[in-house]
Amino acid sequence: VEPERARSTFEQARAAGRLHGDVLVAEGLVEPSTLTDLLVEQIGKKVESLCALPAESLFGYYDGQDFLQGYGGKEELPVEALHVIWRAIRVQASAGAVDATLARLGGREARLHPRSRVNRFGFTPRERGIVDVLRAKPQPVPALVQTGLLPEHELKKVLYALVVTRHLDLGSGALPIGVELTS
Repeated sequence: VEPERARSTFEQARAAGRLHGDVLVAEGLVEPSTLTDLLVEQIGKKVESLCALPAESLFGYYDGQDFLQGYGGKEELPVEALHVIWRAIRVQASAGAVDATLARLGGREARLHPRSRVNRFGFTPRERGIVDVLRAKPQPVPALVQTGLLPEHELKKVLYALVVTRHLDLGSGALPIGVELTS
């Protein structure tokens, strides 16, 4: 949608008390499936923005309260939680936290959990290269770093994401996060 047309439909939506996406669809400017994809992407970008806030930012948590209940449309969006987690880690995970977590592996081989669903993270093709290496031959973190498939800090973030979501098998017997939803 051209910027001028987007501004026009935004103003039209605001004046009518409608959602901008609904107006875009009604005007034939966006297909409903495309709108869904865009809204899912918008959620990911909002999470990234939250993760980029300074560490001293304040927030509040109110148990059992949904302050966004009247926000947006009524439809449920197919947001993949593991993809959102990966986007947050990519933006926010500190090198110290990543290194401390990966240090817990010691000299053990990094091995994918047999029930891992790594395709749900939304890794780039280069990031998936690390996953492919792990599938073919589990190996310790230093050996993975030596592959040069990714810069070290990026590779470690991929492994960190797999560890904190239990998609690397650390022998605890716990299921990877998200597996129970599809298995």
